[in-house]
Amino acid sequence: MYKLKPKIQGYTLLEALIYIAVLALISYLVVSVLIVMVHSFLEGRRLRALNEAGAIVMERLVREIRSANSVDDISVLNNHPGRLVLNSTDEDGNPTVVEFTTDIHVMVIGENTLWVTPAYASVSIDVGSIGLQVGGNPSTILHPSYISADSVIYRLISTPVSQAVKIDITLSDVRRTPPLSVNFHDTVVLRNSY
Repeated sequence: MYKLKPKIQGYTLLEALIYIAVLALISYLVVSVLIVMVHSFLEGRRLRALNEAGAIVMERLVREIRSANSVDDISVLNNHPGRLVLNSTDEDGNPTVVEFTTDIHVMVIGENTLWVTPAYASVSIDVGSIGLQVGGNPSTILHPSYISADSVIYRLISTPVSQAVKIDITLSDVRRTPPLSVNFHDTVVLRNSY
């Protein structure tokens, strides 16, 4: 009886190179998808922080404007940085002044500060902050320090029977370059003005 010799089987060099190339291509695709997912997550987190800060600022502005009696003449209207001074009353019915200010200052982002930009050793950014001052109390910043108020414009709308304030605010997240910006708009009628 005739017996066949078993063949020794293995990969040839060409087969091994093809398998390595296919594995490298699959690995590249998986890593690319992961990088895109992480980038999307970080941008979504920045956008969520901006929307939360904008909602807090706008809610406070709307609440204070609605309860005000009038807009004071010393307000800076129709340009940036805006300043809104409202004549209002406190809980006891005493007259008080509520003031929304916009302060512009320079923040240097570098290796020894909270945020580090990957492309530069240090970057100088004009950062605006929206502050609230009620009566003689110290001013309070209404948003986190990494959120910049790039544009704050108040416009007064007056009719013979009432007043309203149109608010246009642009906020930016300055933690990374380029900054991510979101616009917020609202028009609020002063309830105590009519």
